[in-house]
Amino acid sequence: MKHIKSTVFLCLISIFIFTACTSMDKAEWNEATTKNTIESYKEYMKQFPQGKFVAEAQTKIISLTPKIGQPVISDGIKITVTGSHSLPELKGMLGNYKANSGKTFLIVDVELVNVDKTPRKLSLQKGDAIIISQDGHELDSDGFTLSKDTPWLLGYGFNNDATTEPGATFLVSSLAFTVDLATEQLYKFRYRNSQEILLKQ
Repeated sequence: MKHIKSTVFLCLISIFIFTACTSMDKAEWNEATTKNTIESYKEYMKQFPQGKFVAEAQTKIISLTPKIGQPVISDGIKITVTGSHSLPELKGMLGNYKANSGKTFLIVDVELVNVDKTPRKLSLQKGDAIIISQDGHELDSDGFTLSKDTPWLLGYGFNNDATTEPGATFLVSSLAFTVDLATEQLYKFRYRNSQEILLKQ
């Protein structure tokens, strides 16, 4: 009789431990999916190497890992910007967001509008970096901080020299962009209506 009671007691303890572990596993998985980052899924696998959602976590990591040559877009808040914005306005909008950890590129599809009264010629300047990283990339005088821990370097996105007539608009497609302080009053940014920028809040 004592043997039976001991067995039942051990079974109940095992069920309790299993239920508690399953609950913790589920809670950690929910947290990982809420963050939806490579780091969050790696943390889940570290905490629960034999967890119920390990296979799914591995799949998520693969899907979030950028392919070679593929630009990286932070997931999260979707912003569709229309109309025209000056450089200070643009900095103000982007200043409310920050990128994911690791290397994250800001993809923009921008039109520059010549609002000066005379033609202007702009070209890609050597040293104006296009790719921006958070891992200690040195900023030059054209750089500014998007958030307190996320440096972004803005660089001209022109492939060739571009001469713009007064009122002319031309498309800039690049991973980053900047405007020289001397031309800040002459040009303004206008996003194409179809372009959406995804940034993590």
